[in-house]
Amino acid sequence: MRIFRDYLGGKKKKRYRDRLLYTIFFSRAPVIQTNTLNTALFVFLTLIVSMVSYGRFVYLVIKDITEFVGIACLTVKMKDEYGNWVHLRKSSS
Repeated sequence: MRIFRDYLGGKKKKRYRDRLLYTIFFSRAPVIQTNTLNTALFVFLTLIVSMVSYGRFVYLVIKDITEFVGIACLTVKMKDEYGNWVHLRKSSS
């Protein structure tokens, strides 16, 4: 904090700056924690968003690895008569 104070310099500027920062950041009413219902909704919504994001990430990583290696992990594939992996729909026609 001392470095920040020394950078702006002067006690008059410091008092004004401190009052301004306090007014901007600490004197406002809370947005999310107005009551317990809003807090619980926010926590559960954040949890759902993070789980969906993580699930999508895991799916894409597994898909990329299986395509690179050439194995069938997330799909049902069969070998055709030439020994190549094909989707089940393509092999039945």
